[in-house]
Amino acid sequence: ADVARGYLRRRGGALVADVGRETVELTALGTDADREWLARLLCAARGLPRADERLQDRAQVPPSWEVAREADGTVVLRTSARVRAARAGCMSFIALPLNAALGWWMYRLATEGGSWAGFPIAAAFGLAAIAGTAWFGLGRSEWRFSPAGLERRHRFGGRIRARHWPAGALALEVQTDSDGDEVFALVLHSGSERVELMSCLNDRQPPHELGLWLARETGWRYEVGRGVEKK
Repeated sequence: ADVARGYLRRRGGALVADVGRETVELTALGTDADREWLARLLCAARGLPRADERLQDRAQVPPSWEVAREADGTVVLRTSARVRAARAGCMSFIALPLNAALGWWMYRLATEGGSWAGFPIAAAFGLAAIAGTAWFGLGRSEWRFSPAGLERRHRFGGRIRARHWPAGALALEVQTDSDGDEVFALVLHSGSERVELMSCLNDRQPPHELGLWLARETGWRYEVGRGVEKK
């Protein structure tokens, strides 16, 4: 048969092959790592380009993130300004009317009297809404990939809080939650620690494509199926 390519299907991860004008499912048994190995074996035997190799050439970060590259080669991923502005707008939509109502409530209590019971709790929610608006508007979280390892950095104004992990291996992992849905996660295995970078429900493509992009841009090793449990 004229096999054009072999690859793992986007949803479910079954090993399929394009044969003529048809796509044939070869197997859904085993783990993602098993089927990935079979896909590589099939492509090597037929001299075919693997789908992941083509995908890695055009892989991009999710549209909600933005990329920066520093002079020392560090690759920085952070939430895009558009998403941060949208989140800040949503929080301000909550914070403004809530705090306006609290101001009116406090004015009535001060001028007409009454019980202050419950006001401190409501005021705490109002302050939390203001803090959330300030964080989304002025704060920023980012992942920093360098030859030395991974750093998770939170910025707010001039203050920076960071945590660092030594360089390790990136992996796409899949687990089944209590509702039977598959959760695909891109993680970093650094020593005995597992750091989750991104996860999606019932869709392996976004974390998989990000893993391919990071492997291309940083040279870090990326695996599909490490620690995967298919149920």
